[in-house]
Amino acid sequence: MVEKPIKQLTTALLVLMLCACAKPDVSLTEATDSVSADAGQRWRVVNYWATWCGPCILEIEELNQLAQDHSDELMVLGVNFDNPLTEAERQAAIAEMNILFPVYPQDPASDLGIKTPLVLPTTFVFAPDGSLVETLIGAQTGESILTVIHGHDSGRQSRLSR
Repeated sequence: MVEKPIKQLTTALLVLMLCACAKPDVSLTEATDSVSADAGQRWRVVNYWATWCGPCILEIEELNQLAQDHSDELMVLGVNFDNPLTEAERQAAIAEMNILFPVYPQDPASDLGIKTPLVLPTTFVFAPDGSLVETLIGAQTGESILTVIHGHDSGRQSRLSR
């Protein structure tokens, strides 16, 4: 008899703990409004990933840190290569990957003027003016992405100073 209330209490506590750990919803409005609001102001790093992709799993922590540490100069946006059918599936994949940056609910390739990659992970780096600067294939680090951005910035600045 005592076991049933203990089991119910344990279940209730588990549910409460899981709810407290839930990530905020990253909706289409958030992802597209962020991109529109920052057009011409920040770099965009668009990363294609999948839950079954080992290198994708390894680079997510780097991308989370990059998004957090450099939010003044860039935004990281994710794309689930598997394009889940439901919002619940999309949120489950985001939670499984521990992604802390916005994720598009649908593949934005045509809107961005790119082709959906055939290899994962693939990261597209867009300049503040919206032009595609680099396509990076394979797992990236924050340093590798910043090298692309700062290399492009310094090249543009040196051309301007001539």
